[in-house]
Amino acid sequence: MFTSEKDMKEKWCPMVRCVDIGAPGVLASNSHYEEDSTHDRVPRYARCIASGCAMWRWNPLTDEQLESRDMPPTGFCGLAGRPRAA
Repeated sequence: MFTSEKDMKEKWCPMVRCVDIGAPGVLASNSHYEEDSTHDRVPRYARCIASGCAMWRWNPLTDEQLESRDMPPTGFCGLAGRPRAA
């Protein structure tokens, strides 16, 4: 999915792991659950850092193509490879 850097920074980074030491044993997962609904769905520490990450890839459209479509530069997390059209 191509998305703006701003939008991507609200998504969970697939490389982040949460550790719950209070569980039987130690539980490490790539999700977070808070019973208190006032907390962010995606905690700040678990959010994507977009172009600050070595896996971030920019959409290969040229500047002229972006200007003609009147859209900001977009990119994607390269962890799963390049997005394909549906």
